[in-house]
Amino acid sequence: MSETAGKLTPANQNPWYVLMTLYGEQEGEAVVLQLDEDNRAAWNAWSCQAMGQEALERAAASSSVTVAELSAWTEMQAEVERRHKAQWLGRNGKNLAYPGVPDVADAVVLDGVEFADHLRMAQAVFSGRAQFNRATFSGVADFGQATFYRGAAFGHATFSGAAAFGSATFRKGGHFNSAKFNGRAQFGSAVFSGETNFGEATFSSWVYFERAAFSKRAGFYGATFSVEARFRCATFSGEANFSDATFITWAY
Repeated sequence: MSETAGKLTPANQNPWYVLMTLYGEQEGEAVVLQLDEDNRAAWNAWSCQAMGQEALERAAASSSVTVAELSAWTEMQAEVERRHKAQWLGRNGKNLAYPGVPDVADAVVLDGVEFADHLRMAQAVFSGRAQFNRATFSGVADFGQATFYRGAAFGHATFSGAAAFGSATFRKGGHFNSAKFNGRAQFGSAVFSGETNFGEATFSSWVYFERAAFSKRAGFYGATFSVEARFRCATFSGEANFSDATFITWAY
């Protein structure tokens, strides 16, 4: 199946999303900060359960959280497993079989998922590969200071609201090929340690890459920047490909 094919799946039918929102979803305009913290703590404890001490310390530094939060799986396991099943059944009923808590050794797969509410994953750590290909984000997608250890794929994703990736760390690169950013896109101070691909991406509002660091090849070929594109103080250590890119208004 191609990246552009397939029917969208409601977020609550995805076990990783239920795990991301274990204590509830952020609905409406008002943001409940405690809900963010509780959801993040549960996610980080699950995601980092198999990481060694050195990796935990690096992830804690890049996501600005404590090592204790990332190493809390033993204390939280029973609560996470109980709540995950209860949330799944509460959101989907008994007609959709409960898949169990995802295996941390597997990739985090949210390809083709439809996010109707805000997805707030700021300071989250993804120890495995994170896949959001063809996903649609109706609200804010907040991945500020998130750490992606095995790479992140958002190919052909659609961001209708703001896309916040400021200070995020992509240790194995980030792939946003043909993604559509209909709202503002923030990648300021993001760190891309692997190959990065924004080829043929469409930015309909302003986009910030100020102080972003690209260690390897960065592809922006065929991308369209409709409003304002800021790359001031960005660092490209490898090849930077902007061939056939279109800047309609301002580029810094």
